[in-house]
Amino acid sequence: MIGAIAGDIIGSYWEFRDEKDRDTELFLPDSTITDDSILSVATAESILRNQHYADMYRKYCRAYPTYGYGGSFVEWAQVSPNYCTPNSSYGNGSAMRVGPIGWAFDTIQRTMMEAHQSASVTHMHPEGIKGSQAIASAIFMARTGMDKESIRLAIEEWFEYQTVFDFDVLHEEYTFTPTCQGTVPVALACVFQADSFEETMRLGLHAGGDVDTLLAIAGSVAEPLYGIPEDIRSQSEAMLMKHSPALLGMVLEFERQYGCGKVVKTTQSPRFEGFFTRFFKKGKQ
Repeated sequence: MIGAIAGDIIGSYWEFRDEKDRDTELFLPDSTITDDSILSVATAESILRNQHYADMYRKYCRAYPTYGYGGSFVEWAQVSPNYCTPNSSYGNGSAMRVGPIGWAFDTIQRTMMEAHQSASVTHMHPEGIKGSQAIASAIFMARTGMDKESIRLAIEEWFEYQTVFDFDVLHEEYTFTPTCQGTVPVALACVFQADSFEETMRLGLHAGGDVDTLLAIAGSVAEPLYGIPEDIRSQSEAMLMKHSPALLGMVLEFERQYGCGKVVKTTQSPRFEGFFTRFFKKGKQ
């Protein structure tokens, strides 16, 4: 689940900016965690403590109130006494917080059921549930050893998402969208059209949009597929520690019980450099 947190931090600086800089330093002075990280950790604690997702989401929103939650989510967390209030949200929040579910359960059926439950407390619209299930399923398949192309084909068949895009076109045309149907397919394309965790992040920066959530979702799937570069992991842990040692402690406890993506040596291969050189050449034509 550290992949989702890393993506959230890397994307946080760019969320409401018009710039799209794929070659930026990934961690900038103003980079931070947002509600994407907070609620991912809430999902992890809900699983560890066997507590209802709704209770834990409320608990975390109240304990960490200044991290950029959506207005309707805050109203639900602060006011509603019910587990499930009538809602028809298809926001991408259901997909950005689901990552731990993909690691914790032993079958794809249970993973899908838990993803449905975690989403439905605030995102009852079919698209909100679908986005959550797609990401949890992709994580499950990746961490149980399925190859990337098989995962991509399964996601396309089961959820009818397009998962291949021209990222030069996205760079020019893709704009901010808070919806699952607008964010999840692009996040998955970042993963499937990359060959490493860092390349996944840079494709998301190139696309833009709701960048922190886009990269949180992409990072949650890229982690079991590619592993986490050691410097990205260490800087993400340091950011969690800066905001709350309890958040980092919960992540590490979850990983001890359910596993995590391998830590890989930080390198930038010639092939990776060539990938972005090609993007620059296209942009200058």
